[in-house]
Amino acid sequence: MSMLSTMSFPRWMILSCALATPVLGWFAWQKTERLKELEQEVAMVPTLVREIQTKAIQLDTLQKQIDKDKLGKLDKAELYIQKIAQDGRVNIGDVKISPDKDYPTKGVVDYEFLIKPSDQKREYNRHQIANFLFKLEEESRRVRVTRVEIEPSTRRVRAEDVLRDAWTFEVTATSRQKEGE
Repeated sequence: MSMLSTMSFPRWMILSCALATPVLGWFAWQKTERLKELEQEVAMVPTLVREIQTKAIQLDTLQKQIDKDKLGKLDKAELYIQKIAQDGRVNIGDVKISPDKDYPTKGVVDYEFLIKPSDQKREYNRHQIANFLFKLEEESRRVRVTRVEIEPSTRRVRAEDVLRDAWTFEVTATSRQKEGE
């Protein structure tokens, strides 16, 4: 104890610095290790930026495809079909739609829509029917026409009769999705 009482200020400073050096050295070593980790992470930034840009472009492309798809969600499928049938370039008018589900394989659902004209006596030319079928598939990537039945609107046709361009139709449109979507 007598040695401590006789120490001068400069000696106290030397002793305290000697004791603080290992502690400060340990803190400096920790900070150096952290600096190395941060430098490694910064080195990965350019590749991560390229990945993010690529994913953003993919997302934008997919979003544009979804926006183009006029069917939207499946609960609006009947409205979608009605809208196509009433389009000015199609001019089919009101149609009856009978929805049905089919499970062709595990995890897949086929939503089938049987489409018939509401007025069975109304006649359509082939141009109207073809435009209707084309527009069903053109405006939605998810809808495909899977069955078409076209018959002459006049029931009693003889072999020698020349038919007018007057037809009636029945169409099945299908939308395939993963189960649960």
